[in-house]
Amino acid sequence: MLNEGNAVLVDIRTQAEKEVGGVPDLPGSLSKRCSEVEFITIEDRKLRGMLRDPRAVEATATALQIASLRSVSQGTSIVLMDRNCASSQQVAKELGRKGFTKVFVMSGGFDGRTGWVQTKLAVKPAATRLSFAPPGKTISTRPMLPAPRFVAELVERVGSMSTRPGSVSNKPKTVSGSKPPPPTRSKSASTKPAPAAQRTASSRTVSNKPARKSDRP
Repeated sequence: MLNEGNAVLVDIRTQAEKEVGGVPDLPGSLSKRCSEVEFITIEDRKLRGMLRDPRAVEATATALQIASLRSVSQGTSIVLMDRNCASSQQVAKELGRKGFTKVFVMSGGFDGRTGWVQTKLAVKPAATRLSFAPPGKTISTRPMLPAPRFVAELVERVGSMSTRPGSVSNKPKTVSGSKPPPPTRSKSASTKPAPAAQRTASSRTVSNKPARKSDRP
């Protein structure tokens, strides 16, 4: 069927399943007719519990992606392949509701009985995909800043460290640009002049007695 001009093979297995079992190895130009659309799985348990039929929602979302492929139109023959022909049936029904009339399901899927591997068709290793975050989650590029309380505790902890060799000293450090403390002066080294009352008296004394009159004429 893939030899037809408008037929495509859509592999809806998960990335983990493809890395374990491999992917179909189609020769020549047929490899361009194989598309990989991973079956959408709702991993949020709380959300799955809120839905009436989470499996139907997953199949509808997967069918919507397949219907949006550029290589697919309503007249295209679509061959769906999953691991063991469990999910393909539901996706095929959703595609039929969207107007696709030529939808086929591979019997046995990829690993099941009468499937791709069991019929000895060619298989090649899957390309490894590097994933840095779980699906539905993004990695923030904003720098992580510590909370003010954590900073205060860290400063207090560093300040309380002992001064043993290899540890942080808790002695205060002189901050550049700060004014040095004023020097202390000794009282005995005072250079201030003594008060006038404490100055040394003159060697000349002044008598308070009245001067005697001279007996000379």
